[in-house]
Amino acid sequence: AAQGIVCVTCRADDNDALSLLHRIDNKEARIAATAERALLDVVDKGLQHKWPGRPPVAAYMSRDDDGWVLRGLLATPNGSKVVRTLQREKIDCSNEHASELGELAGRDLLNEAGTTFL
Repeated sequence: AAQGIVCVTCRADDNDALSLLHRIDNKEARIAATAERALLDVVDKGLQHKWPGRPPVAAYMSRDDDGWVLRGLLATPNGSKVVRTLQREKIDCSNEHASELGELAGRDLLNEAGTTFL
């Protein structure tokens, strides 16, 4: 998730830095990272007491002609079991919608995996 995206932070009261960062912000990359991280957060929380560390999980958000597509995957360590999800969002996806989409995809993965997955 969010591979290849450069993230920069600054102090909330540094108006010069905020102005510069606003000019270089890539809205599509931010939306993709928001959805991907939301999916990972839901899976992490859902498996917190069932699994030491993070199981093999993947999230990838991209655009196509119809809008945004979020693909998710959850696997057992040996790859013997794999569940996938695919969620879509309209073209004008906001950060809030991206987060909701990621959460929905994460819950879908956990539901598909069921209680005996790991």
